[in-house]
Amino acid sequence: MQNINDKPSAVGTDLLPVLAGAAAAVSGVGITLALIDAHSPLRAPFVLFSLFAGPACGLAAALPRRLDTATRAAAAAAGALLIDLATARAVAVERLLTANQAVVAIAALTALLLLCTAVRRVRSATPNGRLTDSRLIVSDSGSSEFDHSVLHSISNSVSKK
Repeated sequence: MQNINDKPSAVGTDLLPVLAGAAAAVSGVGITLALIDAHSPLRAPFVLFSLFAGPACGLAAALPRRLDTATRAAAAAAGALLIDLATARAVAVERLLTANQAVVAIAALTALLLLCTAVRRVRSATPNGRLTDSRLIVSDSGSSEFDHSVLHSISNSVSKK
């Protein structure tokens, strides 16, 4: 006899936070290894991961939610590459930063992106503690056709349940 359960599986719901935590740990270890100038075979891959994944995650969090996943991932990857190339230019060509200062600058920029995103989400919270969807906020100039279509689709989905 087969059991049918309506609850989502633990693997599907808990995998994303676990992966995000593992990525943060790898980034933290990479930055630490770079700053203490450790001679470890893990230093290069961990530092490269933190230099690319950190800004990409920060930019992906800062991008609007109405973009689809592939667009957000591509824009975040391109932005992270741009940040890394600008920092590399500051290190190699302009000689404004040392390698350790560049790692700290990218980590600080990543933290700033994530902090700004967190502040924006807290400010957009409603009095009952729930977050509002940015697509449902009507501008001062009046509502657009997009606003009406979104509200109509939400009301239809609520009435069907």
